[in-house]
Amino acid sequence: MTSFIHSKKLLLKSTSYILVIFLIACFAAAAFNINSASAATTFTVDVTSDGVDINNGDGICADSSGDCSLRAAIEEANALAGSDIIEFGLTGIGDFLIGGQDGYTIVLGGDSLPLMTSQINIDGYSQANSLANTAISPAPINARLLIEIDGTALSAVVPNQEACIRGGTGSEGSTIRGLVINNCGGDAINLYQVDDWIIQGNFIGTDPTGLIDEGNGRNNITTCVAAGIGMQASGFAQIGGITPQDRNIIAGNQCDDIYINNEQDNVNLSTNNSIQGNYIGIGADGLTALPAGYVNGVGNAILFGNSHNDIVGGTVTGAKNVIGSSKEFGISFRDGCSDSLVQGNFIGTDYTGNASPVQADGVGNTNSGVHIFALNDISHDITVGGNTPGARNVISGNQNTTAFWTPDGVEIDNGSYNNIIQGNYIGVGANGTTALGNEGAGISIMEDDSNNNVIGGTGVGEGNVIANNGEPGVKIGALNTDDLNSNVILGNSIFNNNGLGIDLGASGISNNDAGDNDSGPNDLLNAPMLLAVTPNGANTGISYELDLPAGDYRIEFFTNTTQDLSGRGEGEEYIGFQNISHTGSGIESFNVLLTGVSGVTNLSMTATERNVNSDSGFGSTSEYSGTSSTTTNIDTSLTKTLLNSSSVALDTDIIYRFTITNNGNIPVELTTLDASIMGQNSLIFDIAPPELVYVSENSSDVTCATPISASMLGPLLGNHSDHLLINCGYVGASRLMFNGDSFSFDMTFHIAPSSNLNFTNYAFTAVGGGDPDGSAFGAAFVSGGDIVDQLAGLNENFPLAAFVPPTTTTTTSPTTIIPARGVSGLVGGLPVTGGNVAMLLLIASSLILGGFIFVRRTRRKLI
Repeated sequence: MTSFIHSKKLLLKSTSYILVIFLIACFAAAAFNINSASAATTFTVDVTSDGVDINNGDGICADSSGDCSLRAAIEEANALAGSDIIEFGLTGIGDFLIGGQDGYTIVLGGDSLPLMTSQINIDGYSQANSLANTAISPAPINARLLIEIDGTALSAVVPNQEACIRGGTGSEGSTIRGLVINNCGGDAINLYQVDDWIIQGNFIGTDPTGLIDEGNGRNNITTCVAAGIGMQASGFAQIGGITPQDRNIIAGNQCDDIYINNEQDNVNLSTNNSIQGNYIGIGADGLTALPAGYVNGVGNAILFGNSHNDIVGGTVTGAKNVIGSSKEFGISFRDGCSDSLVQGNFIGTDYTGNASPVQADGVGNTNSGVHIFALNDISHDITVGGNTPGARNVISGNQNTTAFWTPDGVEIDNGSYNNIIQGNYIGVGANGTTALGNEGAGISIMEDDSNNNVIGGTGVGEGNVIANNGEPGVKIGALNTDDLNSNVILGNSIFNNNGLGIDLGASGISNNDAGDNDSGPNDLLNAPMLLAVTPNGANTGISYELDLPAGDYRIEFFTNTTQDLSGRGEGEEYIGFQNISHTGSGIESFNVLLTGVSGVTNLSMTATERNVNSDSGFGSTSEYSGTSSTTTNIDTSLTKTLLNSSSVALDTDIIYRFTITNNGNIPVELTTLDASIMGQNSLIFDIAPPELVYVSENSSDVTCATPISASMLGPLLGNHSDHLLINCGYVGASRLMFNGDSFSFDMTFHIAPSSNLNFTNYAFTAVGGGDPDGSAFGAAFVSGGDIVDQLAGLNENFPLAAFVPPTTTTTTSPTTIIPARGVSGLVGGLPVTGGNVAMLLLIASSLILGGFIFVRRTRRKLI
């Protein structure tokens, strides 16, 4: 019994082993069959003929028997699972010569090539003697393509059915590379509900030289039916690429060079397409215009409809597309597009970026370079450019000679919102200097709730250069349009346009109104009103007025080489900003000191709402203010008050209060008055009589140097050479004094026991350039006489603080001595003791040659 059980166990164990081995063998066989079915097959096309069903199912393209047409290769590849390759091995006398090498033309019959339903990689570079391009974009393309597909025999009835090459469901991941595809009845390549196609290194719409227009869809001259590449409800396509061999020429096609559209409502099937490194609307030399479009005004270089998250160009080397010409728009986001990028392209220029190719109906694109629009669904969140040089588009030279359109650089229409235009050259060449204006405005925003668009920005590199255009730099709406608001214009360089720099209402100057109660584009926001510009050494002071609704605003300042003929300015060079708040109570005055900014001419300003509920945080921007070369003078004054809180007597202390007041329009930064240059950038320069012994400055914000003898100044203080000189500077926190502001501090002196209690203490502030007292100071310092004798009491920068003893030694009330022109001081006639000539020359030259500049040292603090 035990033996039987043991034998049974052995049998069961053996059976289990056999079963395991069997299962392993089954899985292995299955795996082998799967791998065999999915292994890539390479088909070699060796004939140019194109009979219908040429292979008749005999599989001749899968063996070496020959006579494999392109049509047969596609049919047989479709019949196999997995990814397959179609190569070319054509021999004999060619149909054309390129670079001395034979090229071959496959003339299609009456039907398109079979619809591709599996992953097929068609490689025209495989033909012997073909050469892929080696020139990095934007340099001219030097590829040698020797396989041409000619669709002349195809009618132009239905684009996707009469296309030369068609991709359908199942063909995801297919590649078309190294082919010349022209004269097709419909699209050269048509994709329908299929993703992940790669189209690289082809000439689509030209002859094999890449210089002659042989556009697809040519047979139809009345209706827009064909594109070079047409995509419906398809996404994740890669058209071109960043390496030289990836670059396509796509030009001269009947309606659009590239058309990407989502035909299925509410389903975002068209998305994440990449168009990089290509020549579009321009020949292989990068100079010859080959525009898409069969009639002026119809035909775009690139047209998107209901497509999302697409990129045209890019910031990396090789990503630049040269979109040289079209009969309509360079790039058009026509309907319901969003979240796409346009970066690093030349739009409307040749490959140099500094000239535009000429075509029959104009130069460049005969409508706007970039168009963001809405037919049924609104386009939004399109970014054109960016804040780095690599993201910069050149959008220039687009003109129409037929008067059919007036091309703008960038056009935003019909409710498109939240679009960002940053860092671009619009109307200038790629070198940043060549004038290459668009016929219309640099940027236009027109019609129907096109709100919250941002032109420029506050960050480094975000401003656009918008210059040389035939209409205003930025044009927003018609005058009676109330639904174009919160369009932001910040940090740009706008100049030399034919019209205003910023035109709200497209009607010329929009005058300010009391309380800013009017309405229109950007609410016709009132512009700032410039009062004065005051040079102040390395800094510039600006005074202006605003009449705006209550709220927060960013005021931007610009300098211009020339004054605009309109008198209302453009903004050639952005030089700074000031954030302000307005109470909304009428005209309010403001001052700003732009530190580190000098040489300002023809200054202009804009106002932009801030702290608003928008993605950018900003709202509407005004037109530019009027420009002005007016300057105002620094005008400071000094008063001294003698404070006596106890009986004045010999051998006691007295206190003087010094008050510096800003009477001018330019703000004064007290930290620049640090006394590092004696008398020139001093807070005060005190000249104390011998009866007074300096004790201290009674302020933590002020420090005074140890007194030195006035005799060192020689004749400048000859009559007062026994006096002491005390140089005081401001050492406190940064503080701006605007017009009417004052700063005060006290100094303590001790009355000498030998005093007759009849003395005068003198002090002066440094005199700024153009100060009303400047001429008197200058005359006194060059006269050779004692400056105290000449200036005491004659100007507001040199006040007196005299103490004449009362008849009794009782407590006196504080006495304030306020200088007035023509009032003489009490001056003692003390003997001259001589002085040091070298020190005299040093200090005198410091005062005279320095121009008595109130603000001496450069401090970069942008208000």
